[in-house]
Amino acid sequence: MNDSKRWAIPPPEEIFCEGILCFKGITIELNRDDFSGTWSEKYWKNIPGPFFGTNVNMMSLMASSDAPGHLIHDAKCEFYWKPPCTEEEYADCITAMWCDEIDSYGVDGNDHWSPQLVAEWWDRRGELIDWAKDRYRCTSEDARTFWTDKGGMTDRQVLSQYIDSIENEAEDYLRSYIFLLLEGRPARIGDSLPRIKE
Repeated sequence: MNDSKRWAIPPPEEIFCEGILCFKGITIELNRDDFSGTWSEKYWKNIPGPFFGTNVNMMSLMASSDAPGHLIHDAKCEFYWKPPCTEEEYADCITAMWCDEIDSYGVDGNDHWSPQLVAEWWDRRGELIDWAKDRYRCTSEDARTFWTDKGGMTDRQVLSQYIDSIENEAEDYLRSYIFLLLEGRPARIGDSLPRIKE
């Protein structure tokens, strides 16, 4: 692995070590080149974080079936709406990106995001909510175009979670993420989190 392009969030050592992902009985040899999405091609809808989908992912739209709760797609491409928080989620996201045939995902978001860029993304959250609500209204109750049955959810359930996440969870996450960017470590209990400046 290229040390100059370190992983954005240090992965749990018990599931990722020396380029090998081992989780749930699955072993995958990983190479940083498997995740060749570039920051210049990042799709703007990705929530700030280590992982992101790019504008070149216009036809694949398959990774969201392997990472329930993290990836969603619009008419253009897939993007992250929620970053992984647990070991299992981390493994699901890595596997989903690794399976992408066109190598359209990036994993070095922390090398590029800044508190200012996070604030600029947050300032556009209304556009994301409007898109999700419009899609919700135009979607039948039993439609499943975002995720496969592995996710066990309909499109409306996915969109409802997405809207709820932006309206009720994203601000706290982004404040913690800005702390990580500024301090170089995750926030701990008792740490004062910075505000999102707009």
